[in-house]
Amino acid sequence: MTAGEKRVRATVTGVYFIVCFAGLFYYTYGSSFCSRPRGPSQAAQTLRLTVACTVWEVLASICGAFAAKKSALRGLAPVVSTLLVLIGFTSIPFWIYDKGRFMFEGTWADVSCFFTEGYGIMWVFFVAPALAAATLLGELVILKASGNTKAGLD
Repeated sequence: MTAGEKRVRATVTGVYFIVCFAGLFYYTYGSSFCSRPRGPSQAAQTLRLTVACTVWEVLASICGAFAAKKSALRGLAPVVSTLLVLIGFTSIPFWIYDKGRFMFEGTWADVSCFFTEGYGIMWVFFVAPALAAATLLGELVILKASGNTKAGLD
């Protein structure tokens, strides 16, 4: 991977982080669940979830690039990355809820306000697909910037 491709990947990741934070902050803006007096602030919860989503997106991007390189199909990277992000993000409300409460509730990783009441179902139908669409756009930018290499990992 060339220095230019590394810059493109870093830029795409940075833009994804900013878009993700802005979207998630807006998604729960004014939520009484995210503005608890004794709990973490909405901004803190949004930052935590944004970091987790960005890390997942980067891992999905690496998996997509690896699949494209192994199969020698450059166009496979955006498809694999987007599907991994969509599956991962859509599943969050289902695996984070354990035995009647949120797994990380009351810990430093508490992001439960994003999945309480109707927010969980809205996450599945609107937020996860929107974040997957952002992944697809970023992957297409990376694919375009990678030029003649196989998915930008060479």
